Amino acid sequence: MKKILVILCAQLFLCTFLSAQTLTFQKVEREYARGGSMEFPYVTQAANARVLDSLKRFISNSVVQGYMSDKPSFTLDDIKNKTYSVNPAVADVIGECPECENNTRVTLKEYNRMYRLDVSWDEYCCGAHGNYGAITAYMDKKSGLILPDTAFFKGNYAEAFVKIAEPQLRRDFDIPAGERLFDHSIGWEEGLLPLATNYAFNDSGIHFYYNKYEVTPWALPAPEFHVSWQQARPYLRGEFLGDWLKDGPATGTPGNAFTPESAVLHKLSGTLAKTQKIKMQFKRLGNLVSGWYYYEAQGSSKKMELLGTAEGSTYTLKELNGTTVSSVFIITETAQGWVGTWQNAQKISVVSLKKD
Repeated sequence: MKKILVILCAQLFLCTFLSAQTLTFQKVEREYARGGSMEFPYVTQAANARVLDSLKRFISNSVVQGYMSDKPSFTLDDIKNKTYSVNPAVADVIGECPECENNTRVTLKEYNRMYRLDVSWDEYCCGAHGNYGAITAYMDKKSGLILPDTAFFKGNYAEAFVKIAEPQLRRDFDIPAGERLFDHSIGWEEGLLPLATNYAFNDSGIHFYYNKYEVTPWALPAPEFHVSWQQARPYLRGEFLGDWLKDGPATGTPGNAFTPESAVLHKLSGTLAKTQKIKMQFKRLGNLVSGWYYYEAQGSSKKMELLGTAEGSTYTLKELNGTTVSSVFIITETAQGWVGTWQNAQKISVVSLKKD
């Protein structure tokens, strides 16, 4: 009996150690991503090859460490907008657990300027022991770099989002007002709850989620919470959020995320350089502006994405061609109407605009 207890304790310690190692490595990887984009040596200069290589490195480094010595084998078509199962890897961990394995699933969702990478995994080791979890990360389609939190958020966003999370966690875990989350085993330090490093953008806001062991013991479910777009407004950067900050559908977009109460929609038109008929439409969310610009000239037409900022009644919009800024538009609302200044590498033009 004593020998059986010793074996069971050894197995439990080993599996707890493996799970903790997985989580620690994952958190280190994501914390590094918080401070700056992850850069990897690219196999070629082709954009898809850079993205694919980065994805494979991120997955193998973050999830299947200790189980996979080589990068997982898949193509972009294997994982775009569908779930792909990486072949389970089996390891004999120091000769004690011959049946340890890690099953990893990958889904890549495509948006206009970035990919969303969802990786989920489950570990099975030594009888009835194991762990499971998930990672959500975002990657710039052009550069193949994992985007840090600061690509989407600014200011004291972490503190603000944790404050928004607290009443939701109190409700979900039945914690009375006046009692600390820490007293109910949420958070590893008294009075401190780190912001979840995993989040997904959707049509109603931002969904944050933690993994097992991250802020709670195994006996409690992993917490999750939601921040609405309205609540997130003061802390958003718009460069990579065009799928949710503009009107109308786009590749992978859930649609218009904002109601008329949370964003002002402007529709303007005019004639630029006597021959170019233009139309533009944009929304304002706090100091962020996004929308599109459409023109017709000499039988040709083009529609371009616009992203920018607002100061009072003046809007500075950038015309984006991929990640390249083609033109800058400064549009001001005056008592007499709207005035626009168009500036590109060749010239500066001023045009009067009317509201449609």
